[in-house]
Amino acid sequence: MMGMRVLSVGLNPTLQRTIQVASTLPNGVNRALEARHDVAGKGANVARVLTQLDIPVRHLSHAGGENRDIWLAGCRDDDIDVVAPPAPGGVRTCVTILERDRGSATEFIEPAAEVDAGTVRSVREAFERELSDSTVLVIAGSMAPGYPRETYLEMIEAARHRGVGVAIDVSGAVLRDVVRRQPDLIKVNVREFGTTFTPELADRLADLESRSRSVFEMEDVREKFRRVLVRLAQEGTAVVLSQGARPTIIVDPEREELVEVDTIPLDPVNTIGCGDTMTAGLESRYFSTGAPLV
Repeated sequence: MMGMRVLSVGLNPTLQRTIQVASTLPNGVNRALEARHDVAGKGANVARVLTQLDIPVRHLSHAGGENRDIWLAGCRDDDIDVVAPPAPGGVRTCVTILERDRGSATEFIEPAAEVDAGTVRSVREAFERELSDSTVLVIAGSMAPGYPRETYLEMIEAARHRGVGVAIDVSGAVLRDVVRRQPDLIKVNVREFGTTFTPELADRLADLESRSRSVFEMEDVREKFRRVLVRLAQEGTAVVLSQGARPTIIVDPEREELVEVDTIPLDPVNTIGCGDTMTAGLESRYFSTGAPLV
């Protein structure tokens, strides 16, 4: 798809507070080695990376409260072209604690403020305006309370009506809903995908994750995933299943087989947002070249 222009929608804006310590002392005083604030939320993260890849992208969200200006300033600092109607309540802050000695990242997620009917209406109006100048719609992350459940579904239908490509990175009940709208591309974590489409495997998937083992290592799990992924591919939806440092899983629709794609070994400082970076990279290739994943 030449002349790619992306509309990245993420309706749960976030400020990310990242604090690095040598190690944590429970019930004691913990002094930070470093601390920083960043604009976050899946939609914003995707927009940031696409911008870094020189792909035109606009991020649609909402922002309100005392920290609205801080969030908007953070978007400007990161060159994120943003449209964000005002909303009641502030932008939530999530906190990541990085323990240098253990190499761990612990996330604390603050509940999001509820939006009102006026915000929902303003966001939908902004969406209609921005979609008219877009070739790809990316929907990433959860919605703040107050948005109707069908919000993302209606956005996908509007994009389909205009011939706009659709990529999705959501989970849970929303993922189950959007799959029925046959998006072009879905990127989702293996465990989230399995919990949604093969809930009977939830415990086994959790065990695989805890032991850093791939779905490929259990034949019955692999076969159930294969059936779902082949069906989705035949319906026109390419699915990419991430497994952290383990190989990424995609489907070869012609051979009706799953394929593992090795990841690049690295020693990450902070894994928060890695999945969003992957989503942006996949979209930049899939929609700009039109090449199949396999």
